[in-house]
Amino acid sequence: MNPPRILIVDDDAELQGLIVRLLTQEGWAVESALTVKDGERLLAQHRPSVVLLDVMLADGNGLDVCRRWRAQQPDLGLALQSSDIIAALIYSSAASSRKLRLRNLLR
Repeated sequence: MNPPRILIVDDDAELQGLIVRLLTQEGWAVESALTVKDGERLLAQHRPSVVLLDVMLADGNGLDVCRRWRAQQPDLGLALQSSDIIAALIYSSAASSRKLRLRNLLR
């Protein structure tokens, strides 16, 4: 069985790297982009099941991008995030004795 595929679009390279590592450890096939332009290319190329999209990107508004991608691919799972929320989730995951399953958060 193929692992679920996710695309991470976030212009914070350090945070993106943490998210990619966590999701890869959870069994996801992860693609990542730092810009909307690269995200659009990867979206068309890999057809992920889910996109985790930063709300505030340097080259675009995450809400506008979300609307556009949803119109293009109605079945695409889209989750908007901000650096503050994800950083808090990563911190709580590392501090907790229970493993936080991001897979369940994104479904």
